[in-house]
Amino acid sequence: MDSFPELRNYYLSEMNSDLTLVVEGHRLPAHRFVLAAKSPVFNAMFYGDLMESTAREVDIREAPVDAFRVMLRYIYSERFEMDNDKDFQQAIQVFKLGHRYQLHRLVQYIEQYLITMLKKHNYIRLSDTITSASYDDFLRSRRFDNSLLSVIDNIATIYEFAVLYELTELVNACQRFIAKNSKLIVKKKSYLTESFDTMESILGLMQTNPAVIVQALQKIRDQHPGADMSQFERLVNFDTCSVDDIQSVRTIRLFSDDKLFDVLIAKYKTLQLEMNKVVKDRRA
Repeated sequence: MDSFPELRNYYLSEMNSDLTLVVEGHRLPAHRFVLAAKSPVFNAMFYGDLMESTAREVDIREAPVDAFRVMLRYIYSERFEMDNDKDFQQAIQVFKLGHRYQLHRLVQYIEQYLITMLKKHNYIRLSDTITSASYDDFLRSRRFDNSLLSVIDNIATIYEFAVLYELTELVNACQRFIAKNSKLIVKKKSYLTESFDTMESILGLMQTNPAVIVQALQKIRDQHPGADMSQFERLVNFDTCSVDDIQSVRTIRLFSDDKLFDVLIAKYKTLQLEMNKVVKDRRA
């Protein structure tokens, strides 16, 4: 609820404006007392010993202008509103600005907004046989909520952001979402990032069969052909891998040929013991 609802009328208004904020070349009229009342950082800028305290025009650096407008709207109205409620990238940008200017209630709103978007969707039952190329048709045919697809497209970014800012509740919500939507995340390749630690963590959360994990590792190898992928070794459970899965692992060159040979020999011996047991039972 707005503390001073009349302040909304002053958002981006020239009326009684005593300050212009320049963000990415855009000139945004503002009011020192409003900004200072909501943000300790703005208060120090405009009523402290900093040069901004007497400046009529202040350049705001490293701030996307659309995200900055959303933050300003919140300052004047105490409402977190975006033009596109499925723009998770912008929501994260606004969070970072809120964190930068110590708008604690705003960052709490955004964390809860992201958690709500993760929790509101049921997972998609995706067939193992569907191809990456046809997944768009598959989804359209079932008329899934576009916000679910947007979450899937951005899950790596959201998860990485939640870990970076130590947002425990959001991290937990991401982990549950990843576990439930493993197959589609792999089909969409939305786990791919520049961070090996993030990709390893996401794949480690997936509750799916070995073939899907191997497929994901192959995509990582394709994206980073010369990189050391040894940290992903823990993700391959040879006890549940088929011979075909092991052959696929070999193409990734995640393990040495000697290691894979030993795995195949062990599987052959296990299979031979099982066959001998079946034969013995039939003769009994």
